[in-house]
Amino acid sequence: MPTADTEKKVNMQRTYSDPDLPQLLPLPARPSSSYEPRPKVKEAAQFTDDVMQAMAEKLGVNVMAQPEFNWVIRDCLLSLRDEGWTCQVRSGDLEYCYKYKDETRPYHPIAEAHRKLAERLMASQSDLQMKHLDPHYRVRHHVYRAIMGEKDVRRVCTPKLIEEVMKDLDVSPSDEPYLIRRIKTSVEDAYFRYKRTGKFQTTIENCVDVESLVVNLELDRVGFMKKISPSGLLYCVECQTALGDVISAGCHDVLCNQCAVETHSTGNRQDAPLVFIEQAVCAECTTKSALVRCQDCVELFCYDCFKLTHAAGKRKRHCVGLPQRTFCFECDMREAGWSSRSFESHEPDGLQQLSLCNISLPHCGNGAIGAPHGRGFGSHSRMYWEKSPGLPDAHA
Repeated sequence: MPTADTEKKVNMQRTYSDPDLPQLLPLPARPSSSYEPRPKVKEAAQFTDDVMQAMAEKLGVNVMAQPEFNWVIRDCLLSLRDEGWTCQVRSGDLEYCYKYKDETRPYHPIAEAHRKLAERLMASQSDLQMKHLDPHYRVRHHVYRAIMGEKDVRRVCTPKLIEEVMKDLDVSPSDEPYLIRRIKTSVEDAYFRYKRTGKFQTTIENCVDVESLVVNLELDRVGFMKKISPSGLLYCVECQTALGDVISAGCHDVLCNQCAVETHSTGNRQDAPLVFIEQAVCAECTTKSALVRCQDCVELFCYDCFKLTHAAGKRKRHCVGLPQRTFCFECDMREAGWSSRSFESHEPDGLQQLSLCNISLPHCGNGAIGAPHGRGFGSHSRMYWEKSPGLPDAHA
């Protein structure tokens, strides 16, 4: 008589995706054919500790301090064995014995070749360790490992990568969260550059421009500090009286030119790069940052002073622009004509050289015109401004 349990088992239906197949017999090993013979297991050759230590001293490898180079010692011993040579330690020295003849020698070219190999490997490891002391190299290495072989940009900027880059660039995620976007954008640009140039043209040195990233981070810091400053101006943290001319990428302090030279000439600070910043002061109140430049008055104003001075009369129709828009003779003939002369071979007496153009540059003739005017603007002629009592000093 069938029981209820057996009837239940009979009525159970297996799905097509899970058929009731017979149990397969387990095979003890993969079968071999005449075309593909089964490879024989290669027994690892064993060497005594005395021979290993003597060969390590011969190759100049420290077994305890450099365990990653033990493979060089073993490879040397295996190469000697394949050539029919064995190693023996006699009176504390290593000797090479030829098994087909009664020949022993204290020197062998195979051991010399492995000694040179170990020397090159240790030199490369030392150079790599010195490179990893540089935070910029660590950033390049992190970005290189993140972008290589990745097919989706969304998997490149991981939180771990952003934290490592911020740590190497001395960016505090709790105090400076506004800089995270700049770092993420730079990493994504590095990925798209890698996809455009190819993996064979991308190296650790050129995968990302860390110097440009550092400059942009410092400029973002300056922009944030200007926003929270009551006057919109940044003063030197040392003298606290002069306007800041540079910001240090090492200590992130805003300094004037004189204090920057005094504090960054010696010590650890002399290697920290300095980023030039531009600040414009209102010509009326001389206390706030200039946000507007009148093209007709050729003066800088803050918003309040510009509204007061240009509320009525002919000034109401004056054209305005950004305060950092400076000019040169070829860029704007009308504005430059009132204060410029043609370029001469030598600087005449009584004239002060200006390095100005209609791109964002400090309005000070300290040589800043050389960088952009060497790329596309090299044909622009320099200007000379004749200082008169009625005009302000360019270096004031």
